[in-house]
Amino acid sequence: MKLFLSSILLLLLAPCNNEQKLNSSTTTGNYGTTNIVYAETPCYGNCPIYVMTLDGKTMTATFKGEANTEKIGTYTKSITNEEFSQFMNAFEKANFNSLENEYMGTVPDFPIRETTLTRDGKSKKIRNRSDGPKELDVLEKVFKDYAVSGGWKKQEATR
Repeated sequence: MKLFLSSILLLLLAPCNNEQKLNSSTTTGNYGTTNIVYAETPCYGNCPIYVMTLDGKTMTATFKGEANTEKIGTYTKSITNEEFSQFMNAFEKANFNSLENEYMGTVPDFPIRETTLTRDGKSKKIRNRSDGPKELDVLEKVFKDYAVSGGWKKQEATR
């Protein structure tokens, strides 16, 4: 009888354990369908020109520096789940999906900062030269800081 009751108790608790595992995996993030691209374009001065891609499927960041940046060429590094989660939190804090698609301002010689978020097949791109909202400036700073952070590894040029 004890064995029977123990078996029933185990069966009743088993679904709860599976639910906890599913919930904990979603809170750590599943970014397989998420791709982020941040780019800074040329200006009439010595502005950095680069494109940085954050791939949630491979959990890899790629930096392609063109000019006026310490890293010229292609560099990569791994992204931790925690870092990707911070990027996604920054998008949420900026209310990214509710922002306008362009903030071009009145000064034509400033560089344009382009931020693109693709998730589950849906994309939104914002181009910001000047006069964007403070929330967008804060979001862009997250990517600028990551671009100049350590740990990047130079990739050999392929022919």
